[in-house]
Amino acid sequence: MKPLLVIEPLPGARERLKQILRDNGYAVVTAGSAIEGQARFLKAVPDVVLLNLRLPDSDGVAFLKTLAEHPHKPTIIALSPDVSIPLAVEAVRAGAFEFLIEPVEDKLLLEAVKRAVAIHRLRTAPSLGAVMESGHFLFGSSRQIREVEKQVRSLAGSAARVFITGEISTGKSLCARVIHEHSGRRGQFVTVNCVSDSTDALEAELFGRPPGKDGTGASSGAILAANGGTLFLDNVCELDPKLQARLLRFVENSAITLPGTSTPRSVDVRVICATTRDPRREIRAGRFREDLFYRLNVISIHMPPLRERGNDAVEIAEALLQEFGSAEKRRFKRLSPEVANLFSHFPWPGNLRQLINVMQHIVVLHDAEAVTRDMLPGDLLAGESHGSGGADPDLNQLLEGKTLAEVERFVIEATIARTKGSVSRAAQILGVSPSTLYRRLDAWKKN
Repeated sequence: MKPLLVIEPLPGARERLKQILRDNGYAVVTAGSAIEGQARFLKAVPDVVLLNLRLPDSDGVAFLKTLAEHPHKPTIIALSPDVSIPLAVEAVRAGAFEFLIEPVEDKLLLEAVKRAVAIHRLRTAPSLGAVMESGHFLFGSSRQIREVEKQVRSLAGSAARVFITGEISTGKSLCARVIHEHSGRRGQFVTVNCVSDSTDALEAELFGRPPGKDGTGASSGAILAANGGTLFLDNVCELDPKLQARLLRFVENSAITLPGTSTPRSVDVRVICATTRDPRREIRAGRFREDLFYRLNVISIHMPPLRERGNDAVEIAEALLQEFGSAEKRRFKRLSPEVANLFSHFPWPGNLRQLINVMQHIVVLHDAEAVTRDMLPGDLLAGESHGSGGADPDLNQLLEGKTLAEVERFVIEATIARTKGSVSRAAQILGVSPSTLYRRLDAWKKN
């Protein structure tokens, strides 16, 4: 195993981190500055980097981004003495896998490092890309997922716009990709995430930008890139009203005016949208244009949450077990009957991403023919009471009558509470980035 790289400017803290990690079997290389850290990184090419963002000779977030963009793509744990949500969001967006507040408890540190090492191994395994792109959301025999599959088959060949709803990590983006791949369209599948702190940046990403004063920096935008193909707008209900108006004009006219030009250009783009929110609730609240919604919502698909798909969780888990087990050279073949029963009744608040994370955890840390209860991560067992013995009436009562947005908020807040306030841990359980949760929390504070 390659050594971990610890970049920590304070000698005492640096020595403490090195000692903890070495005592637990890790080889460690240390540095006290960005310059030294860069040199050590290029020499050792570590898989995991622990980086204090308060560097004496560089902006920590900028340096983090530089490391994250290296072709080796290390998994980075950001450290900071400051309890700062904006800094945490900035670090995660720059490429951090985890954000920890110093001084960090030994147990928390070691758990984060263990996860980072495991995730890096699986990220670089040849089979992981196949798992994420193979359409595992269509695995299973449940009536709900068979209905989705039927819809996808019948609409794929048309040019109709599609609006996909569903909770976090239910497979909305995979559904959109499968529609495109079966559409016969020769152009690209282009994804734009509509969650952005900068309306101007998102507008440029969609519609392009003119060249700067020096004649560089021009971009034709995602819409033109998707000409002849499919434009997938994820989290479309997050769009700023200004961009909603411009998107409506594009959808109505199938034409855009490129930056620096005055003549509209016709484009052949199929638009597929997705959201975790209830679009009609967003319309009633004045946050989403009704006319745009009806233009986009020609055909609607609802991705069912995993808890409503019966035994599908078991079928998906065993497919992932084979995929990950092959990559990690493990003997795994199946779930034990006890684990299969637990999986089929567990509520899976993080849906597919949570299930994928659980199977990664099991395969990396264990080896046997069958997955047994003692191999399951602690947070899954802690939540077992919500799913044992069939559909949990208390959970049903809590979720009954709630909109998608309200279910999302309920699940996020409950998961954060269960992790004793750890947003990064909750994000891992839910299968989203910490920055996504920070944005949601910030938005709820403002409303």
